[in-house]
Amino acid sequence: EFKDPAFWHRHKKDTLDTLESFDLESTIDPGYFPTNKRLHDLQQKWVWRVFKDKLKDNISQDVILDHESKPTIDLPAFWADLCKRHEQSMSREIALNQKLTWIQTYKMQKWDGSDEDFFLRWSKEFLEYNQLADTKITHDQAAIALKHAVMDVGKYGELWTQLKSQRMTMGVSTKIGFQEYHDLCIIKAQIRDTKRGIRSTIRWVRPAHSPG
Repeated sequence: EFKDPAFWHRHKKDTLDTLESFDLESTIDPGYFPTNKRLHDLQQKWVWRVFKDKLKDNISQDVILDHESKPTIDLPAFWADLCKRHEQSMSREIALNQKLTWIQTYKMQKWDGSDEDFFLRWSKEFLEYNQLADTKITHDQAAIALKHAVMDVGKYGELWTQLKSQRMTMGVSTKIGFQEYHDLCIIKAQIRDTKRGIRSTIRWVRPAHSPG
């Protein structure tokens, strides 16, 4: 049985090898025109039953349900859809992992460019991650992660301490939000970049509040 989408590529290869070994690869070939249609139909029905019995992961089950709701089972169309959905899922997982790694581990000391560009890039990664992910990064979590990413550069970490002090003085008990901290960092970055004669080169629009 196939239960883990992370091993899709291996399972896909094994499936194609098995179909070829039984001379059944034509059952999923949309361009195949059988000389014995009755035999071909029986073969496709058998392969379809095997797919239903063996594919137990959530992605495959969703595709099976989609195709079961149709008047007839088009096995080549099912196989193409199955491959597409798994490939899309794997691409999404790769993108999510890359963005989450950047958010959690990338330090500003490594950044080669303007300070403003770093913060624009950081907010872009945060927004795009939350657009893709089922479990979102909250604004509180993002604020903490950004603080750790910049705390050793240009006194950006001190901004966090200043915000906390201001909150205590004003009797504000809410946590420091991502947008608040990010906006202050952007202002400081623009001042610092101007003093160093460095200009921002990133042209995307700084994202507004993202879900989370």
